[in-house]
Amino acid sequence: MIPLEGPALPPWEVWGPLLTGAAAFLAALAAIAPVIKELRPNHGSSMRDAVNKTLAKVETLGEQVGDMAIRVDQNSTELAAVRDDVADVRAAVKRHDRELGRANDLAAGAAARATQAERRYDEQLSDHSVRIHRLETEPRKENPS
Repeated sequence: MIPLEGPALPPWEVWGPLLTGAAAFLAALAAIAPVIKELRPNHGSSMRDAVNKTLAKVETLGEQVGDMAIRVDQNSTELAAVRDDVADVRAAVKRHDRELGRANDLAAGAAARATQAERRYDEQLSDHSVRIHRLETEPRKENPS
């Protein structure tokens, strides 16, 4: 069997690393203390206060973005309704244009018929005028009765 005990170490070899480790630990604590102090709120100037203010602003911005998203949804719904209304108006305009076109065609037809009738009446009037003139200028024949 192998003995478990090793060679005996002098005390300075044991205590030296332990003391060096303890000194390093204390130095690390001393270096971290200001950082830990900054991370505790002190009502204004600490890093934690700045983080808290930033978080509050981020939360406010998040709420505003949420409100804006709701408004965008409402606007898109209203825009869809407006598009539908515009489509209805365009359809009504096309229908009215067709109706006005038919009315214009009817009016143009009536105007053409009126022009033809006016020419016909002018010709008849002219013919009657010539006849009347002939009757007035011809000598009268008397009836031998």
